[in-house]
Amino acid sequence: MPLKELGFPKEFAYDGVTAALRVNAGLHSPLLCVSDVFDVASGDLSLPGRLR
Repeated sequence: MPLKELGFPKEFAYDGVTAALRVNAGLHSPLLCVSDVFDVASGDLSLPGRLR
């Protein structure tokens, strides 16, 4: 399926993080969740990365 059909914006901002992920095998719970964030690349989550 083309990404344009999913309604993604043409431009968006992002930041890099290192995080601990937890896998939950329960049927009615999220399968993957962030359990801890260790570091943010920008230092303040200002979303300096840009994709156009």
